[in-house]
Amino acid sequence: MTQWSTSPSDPLISEHTLLSLADGTAWVAVVGKPETALLTLAPTKLAETGLVEVAGLDDESRQRIWATHRDSVLAEAKRRGYRSLEVIDRGDLLGGHGTETVRGVIRMVSDRDVSTDRHPDVEVARATDTGAIVRLIRDSFAGHPENSGWKREDFHSRAVQDWFDSEGLFITRSDSAVTGLCWTKIHPDGIGEIYLLAVAPDTTGQGLGRRLVEHGVGYLMRDQGCPAVIVYTEEDNEPARALYRSAGFEESRVDRRFRLSV
Repeated sequence: MTQWSTSPSDPLISEHTLLSLADGTAWVAVVGKPETALLTLAPTKLAETGLVEVAGLDDESRQRIWATHRDSVLAEAKRRGYRSLEVIDRGDLLGGHGTETVRGVIRMVSDRDVSTDRHPDVEVARATDTGAIVRLIRDSFAGHPENSGWKREDFHSRAVQDWFDSEGLFITRSDSAVTGLCWTKIHPDGIGEIYLLAVAPDTTGQGLGRRLVEHGVGYLMRDQGCPAVIVYTEEDNEPARALYRSAGFEESRVDRRFRLSV
């Protein structure tokens, strides 16, 4: 299947949906021979809510498949028992005006290595840390629509992907407990990503997040030669946005989600 993107590190279909397509739990409509656009419906952590994404070779093809297959995806959502859909609208193309905006995710980019000397309290995670990492993600993303429900299988589904690098998975400890996580990723075009950043709720305000970001950026840019690093964060998470801005990241795009009733 075509992987449409503005660049290999900026796909128009999320990893969540790609994993759902791979395990057969997502529905997809394809237009064009060869393919020019696709519309996907994937499950979310909320049993009654589905996630819709649109990809295409250009903006026109994305708008066209949404206009022509919107009713089909609503019918499939109803068949699956969903009561609502979250639709990701990258670039404000799908006409979601007048509907409820659920959330916005900001893509931030940095081409500057602002890392300092490596922090001695940051280490590479061990295979035995998986359970603690999953608990940390759940705790630090409490209430988040995707990350709050992490299980071991969510970790393992990513650990078997081609991009997974066990040497780029960093943690901090306190009295043997895992207190922080910086999970890095390198895209096919060489662009790095802070894939997940998590700190234990009782450690906020201690500069742990900044040390983890600096370490991750240093690993990606200094050790792996990435020309730039990206990160995605919630639009309403001002502390995270401020942290990334202080580490040299600039905001490049907002992808908003709107809700449709089924």
